Amino acid sequence: MNLPQLERQFYLARHEPLCPYFKDRPASLLFLRGDNVGQLYRSLLDEGYRRSGEHLYRPDCPGCRECQIYRVDIEQFQMRKSQRRIFKAGQQRFQYRLVRPEISEEKMDLYRKYLAAQHGDPEQALMLDEFSYMEFFVRSFLGDRTRELQLWDGDRMIGLGICDLVMDVWSSVYFFFDPDYSNFSPGHYSMLLEIHLALEMGYDYYYPGFLIHGISAMEYKNRLRPGQIKIIGTEGFSDYRSAVQNESD
Repeated sequence: MNLPQLERQFYLARHEPLCPYFKDRPASLLFLRGDNVGQLYRSLLDEGYRRSGEHLYRPDCPGCRECQIYRVDIEQFQMRKSQRRIFKAGQQRFQYRLVRPEISEEKMDLYRKYLAAQHGDPEQALMLDEFSYMEFFVRSFLGDRTRELQLWDGDRMIGLGICDLVMDVWSSVYFFFDPDYSNFSPGHYSMLLEIHLALEMGYDYYYPGFLIHGISAMEYKNRLRPGQIKIIGTEGFSDYRSAVQNESD
């Protein structure tokens, strides 16, 4: 079954909000139902689809291809000097647990704290309820192939990531953390830890999410090298070459 057939079969809706990254542009997101997608999700990842709860979506914005698919060949990945420092500090300070996603008041409080401090959005933090947390962080059409990666400092949970493990891919869905631990770069550490675990568990590729040039909140992913990139709607991946020359580490 080709992509147009899949999109017709599983079509759910089209959402057209303002772009959260380029404020002067409209966005268009194509949503598909996740039920019965199963292993097809692996090929849909390479078409720009990402999981959101029990649904899938991809950007389909007229005249814009800024959201690009980025992936890392896990066996080829090499930590930079700064990444080795982050990883070593995280290994010394934190413990991790890889478990099935569940809801708890502790996790919701951590997410509220993250939203208020990291995103400067106290209103969204106050609006968070059990239903919205379950919809995004717990429910998944992938069943037990969705995992929750917890970071702990002793008896205190300081970070939580949602990951999808699909065939040969470890796909990172979302990560939030306690802003009190920002000095440890927990977001960057979580990616390095996920790649480390993916290598141990025999996965081939790590998908950290979309790469959007010029948006610092998304562009940090390109520090995972060597990387491969694909523009949605085109054929095949190509080796990533940064627009920034002579990068310092």
